[in-house]
This record gives sequence, structure tokens and C-alpha cells, in this order.
Amino acid sequence: MQPITDISQLDMVQPQSFETKSGYCFVFPDRIILSKGTDYTKSAQNSSDTKIKVMLVVYALLALYLLYNAYESLSKGLHITSIFRLTLSFFLVTMVIKSFNNSSASVLYRSSITKVAYNTSIAGLKRPYFTVFFTDEKGKQRKRLIMLPGSFNSDYVETAAAIKVMKDNAYM
Repeated sequence: MQPITDISQLDMVQPQSFETKSGYCFVFPDRIILSKGTDYTKSAQNSSDTKIKVMLVVYALLALYLLYNAYESLSKGLHITSIFRLTLSFFLVTMVIKSFNNSSASVLYRSSITKVAYNTSIAGLKRPYFTVFFTDEKGKQRKRLIMLPGSFNSDYVETAAAIKVMKDNAYM
């Protein structure tokens, strides 16, 4: 199937959609579009990943600050405070490394998607979400998380609808 390159042509194809944590996911035969509202044509241009990179830099700087404070606490003999700060800084560094290949792309083309995985929720602790693995324009393997409505709502109906949409369009 030839991908649709003109945004005006998207109106000719009726997408299947489902609600996400922060908006809607529109599933087309040749692409997935994530939008904050119900109008997917405004999100059809790819966004940059600068927001994610800026947040990762902030977390890395915070981790360095905590490491410095842990060293200062250790030199003053405050062992418990030092261990707490070291643990927190280790957690931040681990999350920065784990999140480095995340993307905030709003348009994911089927030709670049390598795999879509569903991750279940834990009631009250973790939301259900899809992990979409894809190759970006530079040829780098990236992943995009599609967070589904929360586990506090126990919104199993919306989650089941999202899984059905992804399976109907052969993404899973």
C-alpha cells in the first residue's frame, strides 16, 4: 500500500481511534497519528523530540547534583543521607539511560514500525500502554509509548477497544 503523503488525502480514509492518557490515537492502514484532540490533521506533521531530550538533560543534571550532595554528606559523616542520595541518583541515571531512545513523534508510519507490544496494567500502580518500536528518519531504532487511560479508572472497556483497533489493523 502506498503511504498517503498529502494531509488532505487523510480525510478520504476513515481511521479507527481510541482514547489515550493525553488525547486520541488514530489508526490508519499506513500510519498511526497521536493527537491531543479529536482533529488528527493538526497533528499530522511530525514533532521533534527536543522536549524529551531537555527533560533527560534536566534529570541527568539533578542526578549529578545528588551525587555531589551524597559525597558532601559522606564527608560530613551523614551516612544515611548519603546512601539515600546515592540511591536516588542511581535511579535517575538508570531512568535516563532507559528513556534515551524514547520518541515523542506524533506520526508513525507503518513502513517504519518494526513491532508493537502491549504492556498490561497493575491496578493502582501502572497504566496499560503500547510500545511502538520504529526506525526514525536517521535510521535509528526508537520507541514511542502510547499510554492508555489509567488503572485507577479501571477503564478495561477502553483498553479492550484499543487492543481490538490495533489487532484489526494488523499492528499486533
